[in-house]
Amino acid sequence: MIKRFKKTYYAVILALLFTLFTAVPLNADYFYLHTFFSAYDVASTSYVYDSAGGTAATSGQLDVQRFDQKTILVMITTLTSTSVDVRIEAKVYGTWGNVWTKNYTAATSVAELVNVTESMEYIRVGMKVNTNVAGDSFTVLGNFTQTGDRRR
Repeated sequence: MIKRFKKTYYAVILALLFTLFTAVPLNADYFYLHTFFSAYDVASTSYVYDSAGGTAATSGQLDVQRFDQKTILVMITTLTSTSVDVRIEAKVYGTWGNVWTKNYTAATSVAELVNVTESMEYIRVGMKVNTNVAGDSFTVLGNFTQTGDRRR
């Protein structure tokens, strides 16, 4: 009974976070919600940047020059592998740089918001598994808003 309650509790919390995350700010002139990964089971020990397992320099990149607010939501519904690394990268002047990295090891549900404040041309999210066990489920979303005149 306790386990079932915990799973239901985490599911409700994840649903509430997702609802809050996707709400459009009242002052937003333009809003875009992007899915980087959806219920993805990462199996690679090298970083992949899209659901097809892309590792190229342009894999998973999203043009975010016009957005002044960038938020990434990392949701783990199942973590069966030993650990998974998730990182956010920014491309500035044609070069990728690391903005944020986190190693997840807990075998439980997690939802984490990452506010990205750096200016950049492109953003992408990568993930890799350190010891693979099939059955992981990761969803990574991006919430991007533009306020005021940011035409380029």
